[in-house]
Amino acid sequence: MAVKKNSSEITVGAVGLGYVGQPFVGAMAEAGFNVVGLDIDQNLINKLSEDYEPTVYEPGLKEIFKVHQANISFTSNYEVMMQKSDAIFLSVGTPLNSKGEPDSKSIEACVSEIAPRVKNGQLIILRSTVVPGTTRWLADQIQKRTGLQPGTDFFVAFSPERTVSGNAVQELKTLPAIVGGMDDESTKRSVHIMKLLSKSIVITTSSPEIAEVAKLVDNMYRTLNIGFANELGLIAEGAGIDAYEVVSAVNKSYERTSVFRPALGAEGPCLSKDPLILRHFAQTKGVETKILDAVVDVNKNATDRIALEIIGFIEKHKINNPIISLLGLAFKGSPETDDVRGSPAIAVIESIQNYFDSTKVTFQLFDPIVTNFQGLNTEINVDDSIRDANIVVVMNDHKLLRNIPIGHIAQISKRPLLVIDAWHSIKGLDSFEKSENIEVFRVGDGQK
Repeated sequence: MAVKKNSSEITVGAVGLGYVGQPFVGAMAEAGFNVVGLDIDQNLINKLSEDYEPTVYEPGLKEIFKVHQANISFTSNYEVMMQKSDAIFLSVGTPLNSKGEPDSKSIEACVSEIAPRVKNGQLIILRSTVVPGTTRWLADQIQKRTGLQPGTDFFVAFSPERTVSGNAVQELKTLPAIVGGMDDESTKRSVHIMKLLSKSIVITTSSPEIAEVAKLVDNMYRTLNIGFANELGLIAEGAGIDAYEVVSAVNKSYERTSVFRPALGAEGPCLSKDPLILRHFAQTKGVETKILDAVVDVNKNATDRIALEIIGFIEKHKINNPIISLLGLAFKGSPETDDVRGSPAIAVIESIQNYFDSTKVTFQLFDPIVTNFQGLNTEINVDDSIRDANIVVVMNDHKLLRNIPIGHIAQISKRPLLVIDAWHSIKGLDSFEKSENIEVFRVGDGQK
């Protein structure tokens, strides 16, 4: 089947309409494609079809959906999507199970629906983060279910999602895409579509496995840097120096280094998961992963110790009904997002609730973007979260949480008071004098 040259001639199926899938639908529609978005959540499909408003926070996405409504449709019916689509992109969630191992149930369920419906000339591109070898398995499943031949009758490639929540639509148009096809024709057809979407280059690999591992390495590299930064923070705290000043001295006007600053662990839906997928893959090949194991532990401990600081403070001062203010509930603050998957705030809350009688601990929560958080009430501003709190913790780096004066926190909170600044966001800490009733902990700063 001939390749259609223009985006307006091509209908794209987008399977999975979460934080990855919805921005992808918007970016493809904006690039001129006709898009059929599919999700098995019928309530989600009903909502998207009714008002064409995204259910995830992504700057500019709401406007894109409205402007390009004519070439976007939503369905939960695989048959409808497959019949209409020239190319199908799979952005299905690939979580971990209770043992911290990849859970392939969602991707397997998706493939079981798609494989028997693939028709001659269709292109299937997997975008989900997967265990290497999954793309090849996908092609095998289609061949077994249809009798069609890969590379001649149908085409399969892996092209990972590489965007950051809060800037996904823009990055889909500007970041270099990676494409690893099952064969030359699959790669060629995938590159053609990605070039119609993105202004940037498209990087091709010799196999889908190379692209699959590249995606894992992308996130593992950042996780490694975060882990090193957090260990540097511990060293600085032990030495009585400020790690932020160390990092500033190392990075300033010196191109060879770009050291991260210590804060919390590698959190979120990707950085907390992808290193474990890479470790699982390595273990299936009989490879020890000493560095990987250490980084995972360091990052987990970086968030866990926030809960331990809070627990220790409550017990030390024998506070019977503590009020805890957590500022920043999304897994990150910049770029801003409402995504709470893998949020460090969730980990801290769960640790404290598991340690104390949860009915005796009150959480006052605030985030500039997140309004629905684990069924807990959220406050409408910073002051309402801080007021009368015994413990105040800055949990992410959102711009509205920067430069909160420590004097103001002290003025409207309770005593005894613990202030934890995980992002060096609180103003005036350098000159603030601790007292018997006010304690301050700034991550990576041994001087505070």
